[in-house]
Amino acid sequence: MALFTWSDRFTVKVEEFNGHHKKLMELVNSLHENMMLGKGKNVLEPILGELKEYTKYHFAAEEMKMAKYAYPYLFEHKAQHKELLLKLEDFYHAYTNGETEITIDLFIFLKDWLLRHIGKEDNEYGEFFNSQGVF
Repeated sequence: MALFTWSDRFTVKVEEFNGHHKKLMELVNSLHENMMLGKGKNVLEPILGELKEYTKYHFAAEEMKMAKYAYPYLFEHKAQHKELLLKLEDFYHAYTNGETEITIDLFIFLKDWLLRHIGKEDNEYGEFFNSQGVF
């Protein structure tokens, strides 16, 4: 069973970023599914690594577009991105060093963060970008 299912409630009205969010959800779903199937570190580690790297890519793309169009909440948005990246990086290093296993706590964090961030903060920039002619 998928942890995330894409629906219109996640749309941010910017097609590029909707695609990014779908990819992030797919990666979290893959990580969750493989964990539930009891897959080993040799399967989970690369998925977690890809999630970490794709998150960096996505955040950089959002921040570049925000800077280009002078998004008024860029500073706050970047701070939220930094917070998630630090937590994801910490978890990745702990996991790859054998200090922890992938737990339900990670999925609760990812699910809450993605639902809140996409549903609220990212949705707000969608309106801004649309007003600038970006769809």
